[in-house]
Amino acid sequence: MAEILVSAVLLVAVISLTGGLLGRIQRIEKGTQQYQAAVDELANQLERIVMLDPKEREEAIQKIAVSPGLENILGNAVFTLQEHNNADGNRITLSIKWDRSGPSEPVSLTAWISDPTLKGTTE
Repeated sequence: MAEILVSAVLLVAVISLTGGLLGRIQRIEKGTQQYQAAVDELANQLERIVMLDPKEREEAIQKIAVSPGLENILGNAVFTLQEHNNADGNRITLSIKWDRSGPSEPVSLTAWISDPTLKGTTE
């Protein structure tokens, strides 16, 4: 009788631990999928922007928005774009922030923009 009681207690302990772990694993997996989707969206948007000529680039920057498919994956996603023009060159940093559980920093990617009008650059 004692063996059955010990077995039942151990079984209940294992089941309760497994349930908690499965919940944590699902949250981590969802967070990883969201992060990968955000990085893919940033890469696609930056690639599209960098390939444009300067005039079209300015128009595209003004119209940048989160794609509808990504809105379903990331809740309340918002882009932030910063342009850096200095002696080191021209670059664009695109960031995305969305509602995540817990404190988090935005995900950012930076692209360097080559200006064919400058001396010494090649295409």
